[in-house]
Parts: sequence; structure tokens; C-alpha cells
Amino acid sequence: MRVVFDTGTVISALLFTHGQLAWLRMHWASGACTPLLSAATAAELTRVLAYPKFKLGADEQHELLGDYLPYAESWPAAA
Repeated sequence: MRVVFDTGTVISALLFTHGQLAWLRMHWASGACTPLLSAATAAELTRVLAYPKFKLGADEQHELLGDYLPYAESWPAAA
């Protein structure tokens, strides 16, 4: 199943490993769903992970992106 997640939902699933949305991380990693994202939403996710309130270093941000982006499908699909 291909789905579009709100950036806030993805952030919650990535950052709060024991939160209400933590199960989504395993859902996309298991292949139960395929997140769809555009270049704009990928850029937004990258920007939000860099917010000072999350106190994430560049390596942590990169690791979290690595827990999501490989499972996502670009939308609209490249021609």
C-alpha cells in the first residue's frame, strides 16, 4: 500500500521510539506500506530534523533520514 504521511507524523515516528506513532517506522521498514514523497516533502523533512528544539547533530539527522528515505518512493515518479 502506498501512502502519503504528513511530515509531523514521520518526525514523530522517527524521534519518539516509544510514542504512539512508533509502530509506523516498523510498518514502512517491513514493506507493509510504501511512503510517497516529493522533493518538496523530502526537503521539508530534512529542514524539520535540523530544528534546534530536536537537538540533533548532523550524523543523527542523517541516520534518521536513512531510516525513512530508503523505504520511500518519489512522487510524482520520475519520467
